[in-house]
Amino acid sequence: MNTSADYDDLIVGSIGSDATFAPGQVNIGAPGHPAAGGKTGSFTGFTGSHNFALAGRFIPEGSTLLATVNRTVPPTVVRLSDVDDMIAGTKAHSMTTELLTSLDIQDVSVGNWEENHQVPGGYTGNWGLRIEGKLSVSKPGTYRFALGSDDGARFQIDKDKNGFTFADTVIDDPGAHGHTIVYANLSFATAGTYNFEVRSYNSSGPGDFELSVGIPPAAEIPDDALDSGYWELLGAAGGSSAVQLSGQAKATGYIATGADTETKEPLIVLLNGPTDNPPGAFYGGGALIGFEGTGFFGGAGMNKFPYDNGAPPRSVTLRPINVAGKKDVRLTIALAGAQIDFENDDNDFLNIIVRPNGAASAPVTLASFHGVENGRQPWLADRMDGSQRRLTKNFADFIYNIPANATELVIQIDAGSSWWNELLGFDNIRITSGLVSPIAFTAPSLIADDLVLNWSGGTAPFIIQGKLSLTDGWVDFKTTAERSAKIPLAGVNRFFRVKGE
Repeated sequence: MNTSADYDDLIVGSIGSDATFAPGQVNIGAPGHPAAGGKTGSFTGFTGSHNFALAGRFIPEGSTLLATVNRTVPPTVVRLSDVDDMIAGTKAHSMTTELLTSLDIQDVSVGNWEENHQVPGGYTGNWGLRIEGKLSVSKPGTYRFALGSDDGARFQIDKDKNGFTFADTVIDDPGAHGHTIVYANLSFATAGTYNFEVRSYNSSGPGDFELSVGIPPAAEIPDDALDSGYWELLGAAGGSSAVQLSGQAKATGYIATGADTETKEPLIVLLNGPTDNPPGAFYGGGALIGFEGTGFFGGAGMNKFPYDNGAPPRSVTLRPINVAGKKDVRLTIALAGAQIDFENDDNDFLNIIVRPNGAASAPVTLASFHGVENGRQPWLADRMDGSQRRLTKNFADFIYNIPANATELVIQIDAGSSWWNELLGFDNIRITSGLVSPIAFTAPSLIADDLVLNWSGGTAPFIIQGKLSLTDGWVDFKTTAERSAKIPLAGVNRFFRVKGE
C-alpha cells in the first residue's frame, strides 16, 4: 500500500501526510453514489485511534469526495510560514524571549555542536524560533555558512543595510526533515557589522537549530562534518573566523495557541476512469497546452538525480540582440508548468537571466520561479514577484523590463526539476521597445449567429485567432485595424485570442 508521500507521484493528489488520531464521525459526501451503499448523513465508523495516510489539500478535478472523517486539531506549527504569521501577529501564539551567547538550540535532537541551549520558554516538540543579532566581519571576502535544523530554517543577512528583503536570504530550507545541514557562500565587499535574522521551527518530535561559519576562505572548505576543523559555531568561545557573532543574540521562542479546530479529512475519494462520464483526470498532469505553433522548449526530470557530480542546470542561451538606443525595452516570454510537486528549494526552478551588454556583462535575474510551499502547494511561482502569479499547464505570457541603457542583450533560461512529473516549458520569446498597452477583452456580445469580440489596448493591425479545443493549435480567422470583430459561430464552441502588432 502506498503512503501519503506517494500521492503526487501517482498523480492522484498533492502530497498528503501520515497521522494517528481518534476519528470522530464519518460523513457521507455523495449519498446518491452507488459506492455509498445507501449510507447518508453521519455515523460512527471507528473506535479508538487509527493510523491514516491523509490526502493532500489538492485532488484531481472531477473527483468525488465520497466520505470524510472528523478530526480535532490543536493549534500547531508545521511550516516556516506559521513562524512568519506568529511574528506578524496574524496567528495566535505565546512567546518567550531570551539572550543567547551562541547559535545552538536543541530540543532532544542535539545536532553537531555541544552548546545545546534550550528553546526559549522551554518549549518542546512543536515550536517556532526567531533569532536576531549582529555579525562582525573583520575583513572583506567570501565566507561559507552552514545552517543545521530540524525541521527547517531561513537565514538572512542585511548585507545592503536597508532592512530585510527577499534579496537578503542566504539560505532558505523550508523542510520538513530531520537534522539537515544546508551550505551557502556570501561575499562581503567591506568589513563591518551586519544585522542577521534566523527563523526556524520544529513540527513534532525532536528539533534543533545551529548556525556555523567557515574558518578558512570559502573556496577551501569542503561540505563535510562540522567538527572537521574547518568550521566553528557562531558565538562559540575562542572563535577564529573573520565572521563572529557580535554580542549576544535575541532569541524568541513561539508556540501556537488558541482553540482546537475540527477539520473534515477526506476518507474515501473516487477518481473516474478514462471511459467514465465525465472522464477522469490526472492531478495536475497532462500535456502543456496553449503554445505558439507546433512546439516549445520543455523538459521533466532535468536534474535527476539533482546535480550529480556537480553538473550545471539545463540552460538555453539565445544569440545577442541589438537593443542599443532603444527605450522601454521589455522581454515577453510564454511559460508553463505542471502543478504537481515542485519543491521550494534549489532543485526545482526556472530562472530568467539577462546580460544587458553582451555575454561578458554582469547577469541580471529577471525571474526566479520556485515551488511555493514544499509538497503542500506544489506549483511554481516567481519569488521575485512575491510568488503572486503561478505557472499553469496553459502557456501564458510573462513580461519583464530590461535594464535601461542595454546594448547587446543576451537572454538565458536555466531550469531544473528533480522528478519525472515536474514538467516545465517556455515558448514565444519576444523583445519590444516603447510603451506597450496590453490587449484586454471587454464584454463580448451575440448578434444572431455572430460573436462580437471587443477589446482595448494593443497596437493595430490585430489578428483574431481561434481553436475548437484547448489542445488544438491556433488558427488565424481575420485581420483588422479596429478593436472589434464579428466572428460567425455556426453553432461550434471555440476559444479566441487577439494578437497585436
